[in-house]
Amino acid sequence: MKHLYKISAVAIAFALFAGITSVALAEETNRTETRKPIIPRIFPATSPKEMRDANQKTDPAAGYTDPVRPGKPNDVRPDIQNRPGDGSGAFQNRASTTVGAGVREKMDNRLQNVKDRMGSTTGQNRAEDRVKMAMKHMAELVLVHIDRMEKMIVRIESRATKLDELGGNTAPARADLASARSELALARADLSTIQAGAVSIRNAPNMAAVSEALSPIKGAIKSAREHLKNARQFMGEAMKKLVEVKKTVRADDSETN
Repeated sequence: MKHLYKISAVAIAFALFAGITSVALAEETNRTETRKPIIPRIFPATSPKEMRDANQKTDPAAGYTDPVRPGKPNDVRPDIQNRPGDGSGAFQNRASTTVGAGVREKMDNRLQNVKDRMGSTTGQNRAEDRVKMAMKHMAELVLVHIDRMEKMIVRIESRATKLDELGGNTAPARADLASARSELALARADLSTIQAGAVSIRNAPNMAAVSEALSPIKGAIKSAREHLKNARQFMGEAMKKLVEVKKTVRADDSETN
């Protein structure tokens, strides 16, 4: 009995497989029969001569008139239609249009303005301007150094005051700071000379007057540099002495404790 059941199951499976295969083949056959055939596109063979002739028939410059709108004139530029063989007329008419003339006029005016500015500012005037700017820059530089060093002296004196409160001896350091202040005062006097000379140079009518006003300024600049250098050295010595005073105060505190 079991053997018969196995044979029946195999037969049923085979029948189902055969049915599915036949249905798939039928659908594929119908799809193939209903598909539209592909027709290749064939382009006409046109020779270069035929293409050239066709372009000439539709070229307005060759006298072609639109058959659809015979009453409308051809949109042909007169400079192209009536140009000579070398084409110079086309470029001449094109350059003489309103837009081209306006642009050319603006360029000519701008070029003339540049020439006028260059002519009004000679080499001598430019040299005078450079000297004036250099003197102004030098005066500003000296003033910046003086102000900065004076602020540093105030801070160093504040440290010396704190050490005085702790019992330190800051008299030698304060003497150096006083010398530094004296040097800065001399540098400020030189700065006044530099500023006065800069005003003279700014109002000088010619290069000879500039050279005359420049002589005392050179000496004042050199003197101001020396005074600033000396002031910096005195400030450095004062800082070293305050450091030694601070060490002494700390040593005394450690011994006391």
